[in-house]
Amino acid sequence: GEGKYFDPARYFIICVNKPGSPYGSISPLSRNPLTGRPYYHTFPVFTIRDMVHTYQLLREALGIKKIFVGLGGSTGGMQLLEWAIEEPELIEHIVPIATNAVLSPWGIAFNSSQRMAIEADSSWLEKRPDAGQKGLAAARAIALLSYRHYNGYAITQRRDKAFVALSDDTAFAADN
Repeated sequence: GEGKYFDPARYFIICVNKPGSPYGSISPLSRNPLTGRPYYHTFPVFTIRDMVHTYQLLREALGIKKIFVGLGGSTGGMQLLEWAIEEPELIEHIVPIATNAVLSPWGIAFNSSQRMAIEADSSWLEKRPDAGQKGLAAARAIALLSYRHYNGYAITQRRDKAFVALSDDTAFAADN
């Protein structure tokens, strides 16, 4: 904002979306030009390095020679670290947030649990836009367990709350 550190009056600010995300770039729901139908499960797998290579193409197309600040959170932070390794003279300052260069066994276990939740959804392999949504919701709840600290749950999920039946999805849930 105006007068802030990232002031668009002073800097050209670019926000990109990673391939595979359903929020603005190509995703499994995009139309495959070879078949005319959505990719669904034939969508290609992208690595962090693949994503960085797409951003390099964008940078070149825009004629950008130097980046003052690169900022990325979570997977975006992983991409930022990879880009800084590939082109160490390009980015003056990097701000990786809530990320790591190497995923720990703990992180791999969380990711595996999330994939299992998605795959356990009986609709996951169906060719329709809402396939796997319940599994994805379970996966996101699992992910939230790794995003928050034990003490945070002690505040939001106090044991002294009135008893709530187990059928109520909002009682002591990871997504609250």
